[in-house]
Amino acid sequence: MNLNHTEDKQENQPVVRTIYLIRHGITPGNSEKRYVGRTDEGLMLSEEERLPGLYPQGELAGVKHLVCSPMKRCRETAAILFPGMEQLLVEDFKEMDFGDFEYKNYQELKDDPAYQAYLDSMGRTPFPNSEPFEDFNARVRKAFEALVPTLEDETALVVHGGTIMAILSGYGVPQQGYFDYMIKNGCGYCLKLRVNDRGRISLHYKKMQKDTQVIMNE
Repeated sequence: MNLNHTEDKQENQPVVRTIYLIRHGITPGNSEKRYVGRTDEGLMLSEEERLPGLYPQGELAGVKHLVCSPMKRCRETAAILFPGMEQLLVEDFKEMDFGDFEYKNYQELKDDPAYQAYLDSMGRTPFPNSEPFEDFNARVRKAFEALVPTLEDETALVVHGGTIMAILSGYGVPQQGYFDYMIKNGCGYCLKLRVNDRGRISLHYKKMQKDTQVIMNE
């Protein structure tokens, strides 16, 4: 990858941008702990009041640009947090397709041997007929790398939990495992995006809320 940012940097100095990764708000399926992937459902009505309360100190007040997954739950979250701001939609930021387990929850899946195999593998065994884990990561990261040259300072990306985990497990500093980056609905990361003179991307991150960790099937 060769990212041309010569207009923004001195020789041998990295490009630096402040960006935000925000997970969409709670949907009916999320509230029932379902695997919500390709299902295009909107937010619960209560999210219009809850979401702004996650950023009580105006942490997002400086955001000037907005990128979203095209799915309803992300676009509605963005409209609540950034009313009136134009949304750039990126198709390949959609959530993973969970295949045969789409929109099901633990209670409905607990007796399925394929689901037990998934749990035993710590999330590495694919769901039947789902998008392969490696393909999902590659799709999201390719879209992110394509977006980076055009990203402006103070840009928010309102996307899915899986999308956030795919991006940070690929470029996050310090590096962690995929599921270590999972956060609750509506929560986010503040990032310093750096691109060095060889085009290498790194994302130095911090969580914007405390107590954001969730279990795998949330």
